[in-house]
Amino acid sequence: MIAFDAHFIMLALRPAIPASVDHAKHRVLGLLESLQKSGERILVPTPALTEFLVHAESAAPAYMDELQKSSRFKIAPYGIRASVEVASIIATAIKEGNKRSGSKDTWAKVKFDRQIAAIAKVEGCHTIYTDDDNLKSFAEALGMKAITLQDVPVPPSKTPLFDNLAHVEPTPEEANIDLSKELGIDKA
Repeated sequence: MIAFDAHFIMLALRPAIPASVDHAKHRVLGLLESLQKSGERILVPTPALTEFLVHAESAAPAYMDELQKSSRFKIAPYGIRASVEVASIIATAIKEGNKRSGSKDTWAKVKFDRQIAAIAKVEGCHTIYTDDDNLKSFAEALGMKAITLQDVPVPPSKTPLFDNLAHVEPTPEEANIDLSKELGIDKA
């Protein structure tokens, strides 16, 4: 099983959102296709779900419905096992003299990221997809692989002959041309 942070959840459900790399939509759609072919489930830790829902606004109920109905997604709560894991991490960090483990983020953000990583670990995830450097560090410290959007390959094109063509928007006049007459197509 793999886990998605809030950014990857957003990209999976709303691939047209702005992203940190080129071809983000194609990368994520290719990743989802690859995960589906391999039968891999996608864990959504509830703290990541919270972050996602904040940005989903009025579409939040529809996204929740989609996530809950899909057999590919599993929403996992911050439960007892994850609490024990996070408590151990914090206790160790305090003993080492830096409860944030070197992070410059707020204490609240550090705790949130640790919760996401701990949920992924106790649920048996081997990989977490994130663009958050702190979450990446916490996941790796727990023995998981962390993959960023930049690390996700752009899938091969299905139309390589057209890849280098510039996309040109038609003028309003061109967009309204009825080609049926020029092509000899009877519309009846």
